[in-house]
Amino acid sequence: MKLGIFSDVHGHYLNLERVLNRLMNVPVDRLVFLGDILGSFFFRKRQFSVERDDIKCLDMIFQYDAIMLAGNHDDMGMEFLPASYRSELKARLRFKYRIDDILFSHTKTSGDSVYRLSHTSWDNNRIDDPRKAFLQFKNNNFFLFCYGHTHRAQCFILENDHHLPVQMNLKEDTQLQLKCGLRYLFNPGPVTEIKDNFIENPSKADFRIDKPSFAVYDTELRTMAFKILEEAVVGESEMASFKQSLGVSRKA
Repeated sequence: MKLGIFSDVHGHYLNLERVLNRLMNVPVDRLVFLGDILGSFFFRKRQFSVERDDIKCLDMIFQYDAIMLAGNHDDMGMEFLPASYRSELKARLRFKYRIDDILFSHTKTSGDSVYRLSHTSWDNNRIDDPRKAFLQFKNNNFFLFCYGHTHRAQCFILENDHHLPVQMNLKEDTQLQLKCGLRYLFNPGPVTEIKDNFIENPSKADFRIDKPSFAVYDTELRTMAFKILEEAVVGESEMASFKQSLGVSRKA
């Protein structure tokens, strides 16, 4: 079975359409979305002129029998949705999901619910370095754990329980052969192009444009194909809009 794995759309319907088209052309047997389909409400709140629309994203993903994991922005943006969309999204979202020895979640693997966590709690649960990754390996039983949230395409590989995992930062199309006896944490990176942490915390903005990415996992061959879309759609224009609104030099 081939799984199309992607995460962190944040209302970016143009890139979501491109990713879905690519995955359908593989083709994949099942879509797995790792959380944060919503996000345009943040951009509207700051009156940015950007191409984001949560309703368009939901219309697209609702066409498929996708496994949908709940993200923090999905919780925060739920109240801005029309009642019919809110009901269907709530019915579809899961906190964790398992297929055999593969585990899926937006971020940490422990806990029954991710809803109503503070931003501080989410930041503390970011899996973005070997020590945090090691805790996930230590506290859970899985061969492969797929997660999102950090907007970083990464893979952590654990060889044994006595040493920290090896960290791989994925920056180009890559195919990984997962091996028996090892364990893996995998983040496919974001579908959106810009991390919107500076909408919530402008003083901590990193003003980073990510290349939209996704992955295809073959459960029989145990291969993970990581793919990057060729080019950003509106990343540069969004960045200029953000910086202008925040009064930041475009050269920052």
